[in-house]
Amino acid sequence: MKTVLITGANRGLGLGMVKYLTKQNTVKNIFATCRTVSEELKTLSAENKKLVILNLDVKNTSSFDEVSSQISQIVGENGLNLLINNAGVTTKFTKLPYVKTEQLLDNLTVNTIAPIMLTKSLLPILKQAAEANNGNPMGVHRAAVINMSSILGSIAQNDQGGFYPYRCSKVTKTVIMLC
Repeated sequence: MKTVLITGANRGLGLGMVKYLTKQNTVKNIFATCRTVSEELKTLSAENKKLVILNLDVKNTSSFDEVSSQISQIVGENGLNLLINNAGVTTKFTKLPYVKTEQLLDNLTVNTIAPIMLTKSLLPILKQAAEANNGNPMGVHRAAVINMSSILGSIAQNDQGGFYPYRCSKVTKTVIMLC
């Protein structure tokens, strides 16, 4: 795996993955996207030349092609080996009587629609990496997409209820990616 893009990289799991990948010698380019850059990510970027921060609000799907173009200019013919759709949003514990349309739409946009549309925009450079590394076995050494989810996105393990906007968005994301 030479090139990686991580969405939602300013904190939490995204930032943790960025920190880990900066220490891997085989990784040449790490693209960390977020809508607001944290001080920790800025510091990490200043210390690591292979880390590139790209401003990206995943709600703004019209900006995805521009981000894809920026990445393509950097990676050239090597393409993008790994896309990690990590950016996410959740609402507080929400029981059915209190669910609001805005909550559902926000969760679905960020957690479901954005990963699909970003994958679509990056597909040409993902395919480019797969072709450039055709001799490698299937996986991140060629090209792959990882969609982060949560136990709250499980239909089988839903014994708590609540979190309707978040659960709906994560279950939908999982099912769509299986199609």
